[in-house]
Amino acid sequence: MVLLVEDNLLNQQVLSDQLHILGFGVEIANNGEEGLDMWRKGDYSLILTDLHMPKMSGYDMVEKIRNEAELLESIDAQPYIIAVTANALKGEKERCLAVGINDFITKPIELNALEDTLKRWSDKQSQNPNVVIHQTMALPIDMEAVAKYVNGDEAKQLRFFKMYLEQSQGLIKGINSGVMVNDLDEIIEGCHQLKSISKTIGAQTVAELSNAFEDKCKEGELTTDELIDLRDKLEIEYSKAAQFLKEQIKISEQEDELSD
Repeated sequence: MVLLVEDNLLNQQVLSDQLHILGFGVEIANNGEEGLDMWRKGDYSLILTDLHMPKMSGYDMVEKIRNEAELLESIDAQPYIIAVTANALKGEKERCLAVGINDFITKPIELNALEDTLKRWSDKQSQNPNVVIHQTMALPIDMEAVAKYVNGDEAKQLRFFKMYLEQSQGLIKGINSGVMVNDLDEIIEGCHQLKSISKTIGAQTVAELSNAFEDKCKEGELTTDELIDLRDKLEIEYSKAAQFLKEQIKISEQEDELSD
């Protein structure tokens, strides 16, 4: 059974029909929140997802699925995830890989292209069904800068990491929302705040890209493609930094459990 996560009704119908032709059963979620909930309750080894949706994007949904699946005992907990995107832009593949997406296909989807993509999944399943194809591309944080800020207090550092993740995720969503509706003021405000907290946490590349995005928006009108390109570059690096911080939190919490 394939889980299709797509907010557009026409795209839902087209992809469902194509998957049925190829012999797959399909269940549909209308956005990332529904997709995450259905994955939690169901048993899906294959997920096709749009990337830009209301309520929760495909990127956020995939990141949550990957993190939750890591905590499950089953060796088959991690699904194979294929992104369905309308943007064949430079950097899109890297951005997909950064959050744990295995493959991607570009709209409008031709039946033979979908068949080839699904065949890659099938071939990998048959070669070694227990291997989870999930690459995490982490960007190291400047840990020395963080240590100086918290004065070597590891408990404070852990709280600091969690606060950054909570605040930055909201800012990233706000920036993406601004891009989707071409609201430069919202983008500028989000980038300005993200730049500030990223400098403090030691995420220098995220801070630099946020600053560049903010400056470009202040200079004047940008095309939709230019906004998307700047957003994608920022989100790729942010995903790496966020994943690195999550790994540090996980390691710290595991060490605390062992010491108890």
